[in-house]
Amino acid sequence: MKNLFDAGNGYVKGVVEEPDNFQIMEKILKVENQVDVIAKQMQQNDSNFMNNDGRRIVCKKRRKCVRNQMTTEQDGTISLIQTYDDASKDVVPFFTNIRGRISVYRIEIKEHFTTDFFGIYVDISSKWIIGRISKVKQRYLYECFIKSGVIISSNITCSKASQVLFETFAAEIISTENRCVISMLAGWYNGEFYSAEKFPFAKVGEFLSLPVMKREFPVVKPDRGVWSCYFNEINKIVNTEDRLMILLLPYISILKSLMREEHCECFVSLNFVKTNDFQIEKICSWFQIFNRKKFSTVYALSAEKEWIKYLCSCKDEIVIANFSISDSDSQYEKSKIIKRWKKTLDITEGKMGSMGNGENGEDVTLITISSDLITGGYNSPMLAS
Repeated sequence: MKNLFDAGNGYVKGVVEEPDNFQIMEKILKVENQVDVIAKQMQQNDSNFMNNDGRRIVCKKRRKCVRNQMTTEQDGTISLIQTYDDASKDVVPFFTNIRGRISVYRIEIKEHFTTDFFGIYVDISSKWIIGRISKVKQRYLYECFIKSGVIISSNITCSKASQVLFETFAAEIISTENRCVISMLAGWYNGEFYSAEKFPFAKVGEFLSLPVMKREFPVVKPDRGVWSCYFNEINKIVNTEDRLMILLLPYISILKSLMREEHCECFVSLNFVKTNDFQIEKICSWFQIFNRKKFSTVYALSAEKEWIKYLCSCKDEIVIANFSISDSDSQYEKSKIIKRWKKTLDITEGKMGSMGNGENGEDVTLITISSDLITGGYNSPMLAS
């Protein structure tokens, strides 16, 4: 043992033991063992890249997709073309339940000046995908397709599908000049009689609050018994003019907007004066165009703004409004009812002009129920029994 530190040179005294030969050999053996293990591992890895002939297998770099493109093939199949960095391409079906050429539209509602809706139409499948332009984002477009019942191929992940849909349609949704104009009202439009059953976007959540969706017009088979009962009731009307008016008014009302377009306006309003045993429901059964599962009149004495809004939401139909005055009503209330009736009559006869929403209520036929004679309209004091 040697003393390597001298207290005179400023270092702390210490001693170092010299390793003996056995310790040196032991460390050398450990290093050799580690080198041997590493060499065997490298040899094993190298053998994984050799084929049966002993030739080295060259591993290709994993391909990277650099472009996704949606395309419609000749048979209508909508496919995804994936282009990779090595110029190779894969073509896989994108949708499984829709086929055809895809067009992008901005959907406009005839009675509104602006709209926030877009529509993606697939022609062979006659499928619409509807959404709001202001919400267009990657995930939102994917959800619009899924909510519309479109099925995306299981080979395509949700994230990939969202990315492709956004890259394909987002810019076109914003810039498209294609327009699809619809009406929010029931009745005739563009050669079709709109109702809840016939509205082209009846299952789209954003349109469920439109007036047309609140008007059912189911087509039923003729029933000889129902027709016989109807004509038996009509034949009880003694006055020929009254009877003819009752028979023709529903047909005139359904065609009212078409007649106006042909400059053949026909403004008719009836006032039924209540007598003993008067049955309002029977009057409704004669004239009510929509929602015939339940016959009822409309409450005409709500807030004036709401009443005008309701009238302007009607088209090619008969509004049956109850303007009855009771003995308990004050003179002011009676005067208010008469004033409301006259304004309603002016609206339905087109004398008020536009109400501010593109419609003016003139395609509506008004029938009123009153407890007394109202001057200014066609009054029919009748006993509906």
